[in-house]
Amino acid sequence: MQSILDFVKSAVTLTLALGPNPEVDGIKPDHFLRTEGHGSFIPSLETHQQTADWLLGRDWVEVTEEVNQSGAGFGCCRYFQTGVPEGLEAFTNVVTLEHLTPEQEEQVRVRKGLHGDRELYIPELEPQPAHFVVLAVGNLNDPFSGFAEESAVVYTWHPGPPAPPLNPQCVVKG
Repeated sequence: MQSILDFVKSAVTLTLALGPNPEVDGIKPDHFLRTEGHGSFIPSLETHQQTADWLLGRDWVEVTEEVNQSGAGFGCCRYFQTGVPEGLEAFTNVVTLEHLTPEQEEQVRVRKGLHGDRELYIPELEPQPAHFVVLAVGNLNDPFSGFAEESAVVYTWHPGPPAPPLNPQCVVKG
């Protein structure tokens, strides 16, 4: 079993080597780059290489169990977390329903998200400072069929906590 640092390095390196690949859901330019306007983001990371260098230069701890217990896990992905260093700006643009203000509740809308599923959003939600980053790493071939370290790729990463998916069984009243 690889150390966490070696494991993350291997996953980031394989992700970059594959490049944007429409056949693999997790490997798309809009998933690896986290620029402003893409939910949670770090403004100073503008290219794939800058992003990879930053991810590779961090110390990570595994938080898979905590993410899965929160309901935000995806398939058999493993999750890692690192702090945001002092002087670096990082923002999260995600809020749970339980933390919405009454004014925000009135602005909630539904749209098709980047991953193809429906999501709730607020057009003018203000990004908030984030103090940690989460990295999701999964099996290149199928994130639901088990985990293989040798074919692990970055499915996503983002400042702030992972959010559980929208339950498609939610009721909308008229």
